[in-house]
Amino acid sequence: MGYKMLFRKSWYIIPSIGYYKFTVDDIINNSIPAYPLGTRRYRTIDYHPDSTPLGYSTRKYHYNNLSLGIALGKEFIINNKFQVTADMSFNYQLN
Repeated sequence: MGYKMLFRKSWYIIPSIGYYKFTVDDIINNSIPAYPLGTRRYRTIDYHPDSTPLGYSTRKYHYNNLSLGIALGKEFIINNKFQVTADMSFNYQLN
């Protein structure tokens, strides 16, 4: 969700915040090189909290992300029926 605020004649800024909930409940992995014709119902997780690389896997996972963003843009008015806008945005996701 963002709100466009004009701060000069044709310049604007859009601060935004968002929440994303992503859920995967059933994983079908077809890309295992050792078993090219088989499928597996898990996903390998690359997780190394210390120096010991243990093997972790999961059948389902959930993401809850908070997204913060800001955009800076400019409006170009060509005539009374045509307008062009250009903006640049930056987003940061907190997991």
